[in-house]
Amino acid sequence: MLAQPRLLRPALGCAVALFAMAATAHAQNCSLTPSCSLPPPSCSPSGPPVTLSPSKHYFVTKTAGPSPLVGLTPEYLCHVCQPLRQDQYCTLGNFRARFCEMQSSRNNVIRLETIFNHSPGLGANCNDDGHPNRCPGLPLGACCPFDHEQPFRYAGNNKWSLNKPKAPGSSVLVADLDAQYLTNLESVVCDAYSKDIVVEVSLFNVWDGSWGTSPFNSANTVPVNGRTQGFTTQGNFMTLSGSSQQDTDARNAQKGAVAAIVNQLKKYPNVIW
Repeated sequence: MLAQPRLLRPALGCAVALFAMAATAHAQNCSLTPSCSLPPPSCSPSGPPVTLSPSKHYFVTKTAGPSPLVGLTPEYLCHVCQPLRQDQYCTLGNFRARFCEMQSSRNNVIRLETIFNHSPGLGANCNDDGHPNRCPGLPLGACCPFDHEQPFRYAGNNKWSLNKPKAPGSSVLVADLDAQYLTNLESVVCDAYSKDIVVEVSLFNVWDGSWGTSPFNSANTVPVNGRTQGFTTQGNFMTLSGSSQQDTDARNAQKGAVAAIVNQLKKYPNVIW
């Protein structure tokens, strides 16, 4: 009889789906990451994607039988640099070590959320003078977003640029994306792939945090071509409500981020959406 898998952090719970992936031999890299800007990963993913069986009870591939999918879904910021949280959470600085720990604990699924309704960095505790997330020149307790925490370009002063002109002088806007965010995200998925860990990618984070810190809150955006960015109300973040130009621009920014994330990760057979 197999031993009961030990959860990486038992208080947070586990995923209850089932899956199977082909076990492959990979060199283990459990190192910490000192930088918030990782280089492009060197992955050549192959194999069939994780899919449901006809009975809807298992995720299966053609090369192996089903086995339990056990892991942590509340952990969703492995791809974001969080210097003072590395002893508590999976972060960009420790994800390789966390994934090695998951392997030794027989955990095989992790969750990443990608388009946020809030700023994780602005919601952090910054009441320490030595906190690396404090905003320079601002009073004690003032925070900055984490480096590359959003798929959109950070414009400084706790504001984001959701869109940019498609060409100089153009009135047509396209999503103003942070390429380093996408690289960091893929680096985490690549390492998970190398360790036979399934990644549950949630395209939208809806309920956590404060809307007051959101990059989709118009108070936290920079205008483009004189047009205010961000949704007119919080409720429009996850609905099709709102037909104003402002809401249309914000929704197009969402669509641009979704397309970029899917295109970045679609080659990985260990990703479920």
